[in-house]
Amino acid sequence: MISLEEWLKRGEKKPKKAYIIPKATKKRAAMNREYSVLKAGFLWEHPYCQITIRFHNLDEQEVIRNDGFAIILLPGGAKTTICVPKSNQIHHTKKPKCKYLNDITTWLAASPIGHEWVENNKREARKLGLLENI
Repeated sequence: MISLEEWLKRGEKKPKKAYIIPKATKKRAAMNREYSVLKAGFLWEHPYCQITIRFHNLDEQEVIRNDGFAIILLPGGAKTTICVPKSNQIHHTKKPKCKYLNDITTWLAASPIGHEWVENNKREARKLGLLENI
């Protein structure tokens, strides 16, 4: 046991450097950077919600030509117009997301409303091909 005098003479210790825990591993951070670039390009190519387009059995090219509005012929010759929202999210049709994160063949461009519908109605979404059967 050391005396009080010896203990006081020992001097100040340097404070330890604070260690910041990274939000992602280096590998995942690289995947996330690649994802950001791919996402921007994918949303540029698919400006309208593909979930809404598939839900109403529309042709994506027709929606783009009509600037976000789809004109549908109803039985009897009547016409109706459906507004297809702009997409700003990516919906992943396959899980686990980490495995298929950068696989654009498993992506759908989604609006917040369409994406929420898929998450809340998974059984119907599987029937429409918006989610992979697991």
